[in-house]
Amino acid sequence: MCISEKLPSVAQFEEELANGVVLGKLACFFSPKTVKAKSIFDPDMTMYRKSGKKFRHVDNISRFIAAMEALKFPRVYQLETVDCYDRKNTPKCIFCLHALRYSMAAPNRQCCLDTGKFPS
Repeated sequence: MCISEKLPSVAQFEEELANGVVLGKLACFFSPKTVKAKSIFDPDMTMYRKSGKKFRHVDNISRFIAAMEALKFPRVYQLETVDCYDRKNTPKCIFCLHALRYSMAAPNRQCCLDTGKFPS
């Protein structure tokens, strides 16, 4: 696993996705020049576990979006902050992660990132 952490159970995944910590750590992995580890808010999730989401958790999601933009990841595949933080469109968040994983694993990654078309 690229972030060296165990992901939460399926039941907790949506809630933990909403605080953006996992997204921030993932962005730090695939775009370390854009997202520094020290910039992730509440990386150990102690504040989140004590008192729930804080508005500053939005920063983690924003950093993930900035990292995707730095990679020139097609906008059509990107999630939006409200999709994640407010859980308005969790399937879109999952779709974004799948598209990102697929593009990162593609043999000619730059090709699919530039065109927005994934190789078959």
